[in-house]
Amino acid sequence: MLAILAPAAAPGRAAVLDELLEAARQGNPDVQRARAEWRAAQARVPQAAALADPSLSAETMGGDLIDGEQTFRVSQALPWPGTLAARESVASREARALGHELRAVELAVAARVRAVAAEYAYLGEEARLVGRNLDLYRKQTDILEQGARAGGDVSELPRVEIESGMLEDDLARIAEERRREAAELEALVGSPLDRSRLEALALAAPDSAEPDAGELAAALRRRNPELRAHAGRIAAAASGIELARLEARPEWMADAGYRRVAVMDDGDSAFMNEGVLMLTMTVPLWSGKNKARRDEAAAMLEAARHERDATRRELEAQLEAQLSRRRDAARRAILFRDRLMPKAQQAQEAVETAYRAGSASLLDLFSERRRVLETETGYWRALADLAISTARIDVLVGEPSLEEKP
Repeated sequence: MLAILAPAAAPGRAAVLDELLEAARQGNPDVQRARAEWRAAQARVPQAAALADPSLSAETMGGDLIDGEQTFRVSQALPWPGTLAARESVASREARALGHELRAVELAVAARVRAVAAEYAYLGEEARLVGRNLDLYRKQTDILEQGARAGGDVSELPRVEIESGMLEDDLARIAEERRREAAELEALVGSPLDRSRLEALALAAPDSAEPDAGELAAALRRRNPELRAHAGRIAAAASGIELARLEARPEWMADAGYRRVAVMDDGDSAFMNEGVLMLTMTVPLWSGKNKARRDEAAAMLEAARHERDATRRELEAQLEAQLSRRRDAARRAILFRDRLMPKAQQAQEAVETAYRAGSASLLDLFSERRRVLETETGYWRALADLAISTARIDVLVGEPSLEEKP
């Protein structure tokens, strides 16, 4: 993967994300459905390669079993040579395509887990920052209340209480959002989670190295599971053309049997035993039907190719969009970290000094504290966006975010 959640210096935090990904691999309903469909497609391969079941018949003619005629026969349909191999080829390639679809579902679920985990980690950082500011306002409220009891000015107390109330509202909102994100993680992994473990999730610092767009585009064309699934369907459709040609050929029916016939010889009963061998074949007279079958197979191949081309163009556009979002998120993270956050902190310290000296108002102090909070939350928002766009890029280029391969 590219840059992901949890810095390398905190393996315990990375382990939480790994646990979530493994739980999603084992329990996500979409992954389980795709895996079951793939297994079903694999089970169809030996069925396609097998002959039709033989038929067994028994017949009796005459008055009774002793004096009559009895016939026993077994029949086996035999398709034109090469037909079974062509059917197996179609089924095998369709199963391979479903295997790649399973991989696409696994990657999409893993990316969603990583994105929701990034949102959860971001909300944790936002709660920490808001809680820190709320503590400052509460301390200031205590100081003003003490001054008011001593006969001091109480005009600033309502303003501080309003700011505190707004921050308390933010904390309540963040708490509810975290509950929603945790519930979505539980839906993705398909089971309840120990939510206290989610507190270990963290966001990685921005990576200065920019991924090479050309290499990623080449990786997308080579490894993307959706495109590989389309390639499997194209191969299956190509085998379908050969199958349509072979199914227009005659089909044979081999019959082997035994007949026991009662005969009269000088007034005495005797029996004649005979072996029966018979070979019949169908005659493909209806050329229009056979041509239509071949035309259908050719059209299916053409449709599969067009579908692959449309998917490739759409995926390439998505990759370009996610790379743009990743660049923007990395730029914002570096800007906030290296320039805006230090300057906002300096401005706040200057206003605090001026406020204590009486040359700055309480509104000035509020404004600078809000600015510091905005720059810090902006930094963490950029890191979350960076993690989310990176996870989506991994899906497009087919990175192994889940371990099991079809």
